Formats: sequence, C-alpha cells, structure tokens
Amino acid sequence: EEFVGLLNAIRKGKPLSRHQERLLSAVPQRLQDRADGIKPTILMCTNKDVGGYNERKLKDLPGPEKTFAANDKTCTDAEMIAIYRSRYSREEAEEQERKLEQELRQQSKKFFDDDCRAKKEIPLKVDAQVMLLYNLDLREGLANGSRGVLTGWQSTQAWMGEQRKQLGLLEDRLRQIDAACTPLASRRAHRTSFISPKVSTGPNPDGQPPDPGPLANPGRVGAAFALPTTRAGKAAHGAPFFV
Repeated sequence: EEFVGLLNAIRKGKPLSRHQERLLSAVPQRLQDRADGIKPTILMCTNKDVGGYNERKLKDLPGPEKTFAANDKTCTDAEMIAIYRSRYSREEAEEQERKLEQELRQQSKKFFDDDCRAKKEIPLKVDAQVMLLYNLDLREGLANGSRGVLTGWQSTQAWMGEQRKQLGLLEDRLRQIDAACTPLASRRAHRTSFISPKVSTGPNPDGQPPDPGPLANPGRVGAAFALPTTRAGKAAHGAPFFV
C-alpha cells in the first residue's frame, strides 16, 4: 500500500513525504542488464518523451535501418449493406450498396487508425529492444508486454518455405512413429495417436494437415527502449524476428 501511494504521488506530481523519499532512496539506481541482452525498461511520463528517447537509442545502434509498413484491411457487415435491396431497383440498390460499403470501410479504417496502438510504419534495426503489444502465444510466453531483442530479418517467402519444410518433416516422422508403434493386427480397426506438447498427430477439424505447433508471428512489435512505447509495428512483408 505504501509503494502504491508512492507511485501515485510520482504519477500525479505531488511532493513526497520524508517517508516516501526514504522508500525511494532504497531503490537501486542502476539495474543489472540481463544475460539475454534485454535492457531494463525506463518509465516516462508522456508518449512524446518516450518516442524521442526510443528514436535516439535506435539511431545509436550500428547497421542499416529498415522500415516496416502495416497492411490493414477492414470488413463490412453484409446485412447492413443489403438495406437498399427492398427500396430500389437492382441497379440503384447495387449503386447505393457500393457507396455505403465504401463509406463504412472508410469509417472503420479511421476508427482503427485512431484506436490502434501500433503505428502504420515503424523503423527497426538489429539489436533493437522490442516489445509485443498483443498476445500471440501465451503458452510460449509471447504475451502483451513481452520483451525481446531483434536478431535479424527474414522475408515472408523464406519464412513460409521453412514452415512447409518443417511440416513435411513432421508428417514423415509421424508416419514412421505410426508404422513402428501401431500393432499390425489392429491397424485397420484402430489408429494410435501420439501427442506431444507442441504437435498433434490427428488431422485438424477442417481436414487440413496437423498443426506444426505454435510459431511466433513476428508482427506487431516495436522499439521498446522505454515505456509506454510509441505504438508498435504491425505485420509487414518481410518481418523481423527476435529472441
């Protein structure tokens, strides 16, 4: 309770009592860097201060800078657009529906841009401190607020090729396990499934090949030397990956 009161006093800019000053003086002035390269986060009062600090830190890093642009799309409700079909002729209704759909898309896009925490474009460099703004895979620890260090770049085509290769290797391995462990006499009547923490041998509900397991979507990360970050980056063509 005392610590919460101290934080609230700092947040509101109120003078600190002697007791609160003693509490604050007990905090180490310098936090130790972690072995994985993730630096301690610096808290600042405004997004403007944070943005300036992050930009300076990014410029201090060596190597080329890459900018990743968002590719956002909006969807419309077909029932809302169909309200003109009973009031106009077919040609007029189609024209009115086209105009309404365009207007709804523009409004949805504006609302998304204003409300989204991620920027439309974000510059990044290797060794940049990054932070996730959305949950990607809670089981793997990829949650909102997870920190990391950018280690390199990979194109979308190369990433997809790796996933196809991994899926092919997984299918071959599952066939080997099935052939080695399923009794011959009962192979027709029963199928044995082997489940690991990351993969399932059975087909997906839609009949597609088994899921190779959780893979980190590298989108929606942003420079995070300080917090709160200026809204982080979105999915891009050729995405960054981090550890």
